Amino acid sequence: MPHTPVSIHPPDQLDGAWKCALDCLLEECLTLCFPAIAAKLDLSRALTILETELQLPAAGTSPAASACHADRVLRGHARDGRRVCLHIEVQCQRDEHFAERMYVYHALLFAKYRLPVISMAILGDSCPGWRPDAFGYCFGDSALSLCFGVAKLLDLAPPLLAAGNGFALFATAHLETIRTKGEPFARLAAKCTLTAILCGFGWEQGRLVRMLDLLDRLMLLPPQLDATYRQHIRNLKGKHMLSLMQRLRRDEIRRVLERGTSLGMRRGVRTGRAEGRTEGRRTLLVDLMEKRFGPLPAHTIARLQAASPGEVQRWTERFCDASSLDDLLD
Repeated sequence: MPHTPVSIHPPDQLDGAWKCALDCLLEECLTLCFPAIAAKLDLSRALTILETELQLPAAGTSPAASACHADRVLRGHARDGRRVCLHIEVQCQRDEHFAERMYVYHALLFAKYRLPVISMAILGDSCPGWRPDAFGYCFGDSALSLCFGVAKLLDLAPPLLAAGNGFALFATAHLETIRTKGEPFARLAAKCTLTAILCGFGWEQGRLVRMLDLLDRLMLLPPQLDATYRQHIRNLKGKHMLSLMQRLRRDEIRRVLERGTSLGMRRGVRTGRAEGRTEGRRTLLVDLMEKRFGPLPAHTIARLQAASPGEVQRWTERFCDASSLDDLLD
């Protein structure tokens, strides 16, 4: 039976996912998308995140009205020891003024930090022919020109996924998110496939969980299909199964506790907001404990009811990793 296409992706959600990806996968992004630039950088030295808010010179307007924000700005070092300013801009839709904007950012960044500025653009749109890489003009003996590095995500080859590059997988997820806009079942299939590939990378637990969080930020699903995706993760086999299951439990508990906190707030209006939050957590914690460990002894219920807000919070945070009631309440 045909289904009505739906779009569940708020515009700022995509932007937020990209900024997180640049923070988590920066070195992989540079080596994959801008190899010539990466080869001239000393990536053994830490990159420093710089302020991205820039002020446009606009007379008669407030500073807030004339502010603009670059996506990511960092200070690094070239292999010869020089300090440089790296500017990475992500553009996910065609914009005829994009090259001009790259020049404005470049000029403002140089004026602010007084360092050589290395400008790079990641184009995440679906138009193969749109590839702005320069801005300039000339008049008489006066001329200006800026060339900047460009990485078109459509150019990324699928075999790169097999190499275990996290940014390649994120970029593929981005393209699949665009391709499946309004088609949640197709998005579910793509997300399941990418998750299976990710689990085959052999990453350590913390890195795997961070990447799964990025996929969740990027490839949003309606609640029913999200539940299907969670079941798909449960069905995956391999050495990372435990970490995946722990993450699923934490996600589920977090969502349940958020609902419980909201319920507790409504119930606790007369007794104050803090007490309302605690009551919501306490009620949901009892429910979760019964579902996981079975009927609770009377002395355990009494202990939960008499627990302080700090104890309720501590037990909630330990719930995912506890193997028994004694372990949880110890």
